[in-house]
Amino acid sequence: MVLRQLVRFSRQQIRGQRKRAALVCSLPVAAEMFFRVTEAAFCGLLLWFSSTSPVMLFTGRYLPGAAVSVVCMIMRLVCVSPLDCAGAEWINGLCQGRRLSFQDMLLRKGFVWRSIALKLLGTLAAAVPAGSAAAGLWYGASLIRSGADSRQLFIALNVAVFCALCLYFWLAVRISLAAAPFIMAQIPGISPFAAVRRSISLLSGRKRVFAGLFALYLAPSLTVVGIPIVFPELRAALAVSTGIFLKEDLLRGKSYG
Repeated sequence: MVLRQLVRFSRQQIRGQRKRAALVCSLPVAAEMFFRVTEAAFCGLLLWFSSTSPVMLFTGRYLPGAAVSVVCMIMRLVCVSPLDCAGAEWINGLCQGRRLSFQDMLLRKGFVWRSIALKLLGTLAAAVPAGSAAAGLWYGASLIRSGADSRQLFIALNVAVFCALCLYFWLAVRISLAAAPFIMAQIPGISPFAAVRRSISLLSGRKRVFAGLFALYLAPSLTVVGIPIVFPELRAALAVSTGIFLKEDLLRGKSYG
């Protein structure tokens, strides 16, 4: 699949609906940023008005700071996940020539809980390599700070290689799960766990397509101005490619178990 053709086709699908598509795709990003900024503001207030140190606050050893982080994490999970899945379904419907009501999707029975379950499964799957990389970085940094000798520097080098491998596997997991919201949109009634399994199977050997799309839109999406412009195109391209992959596997008679 040629990325340029995929991007060109997905742009045609959202033509005439760019403003609404930008709004729908920006909602989960805006909600995520709101709760992140809120958490940072509360942590700043705790640092200002309490005698705790930043190390205690950001390592979870200060109870009020840990409580703020947990509450914000739960709020992100509850609020952002339905917006993200509803946006994926809305974009998928737009690419298929169907006009869906964003509000009706959010109010659909069981939609919120299925969206939260999907997000939670993806977070747990990616937490293993991410946690391993974080632990490795902390251990390697502690070795270097303690004035490592040649033997400890060799250990730190191996830890750095281990962290790089963990980051690679984290990226592979994130890409493998990127099709799950669009699978839930294209296969009504599928469970979140089944959507995760099918996303992993669907992108087996096809990760380079999604990786290419993410790399293509990475630079423009790093700016606030670029998010409303590139996110609709990116999500439309993901929806179109997911539909193509599902049809290809259906024609081949591939079973996902």
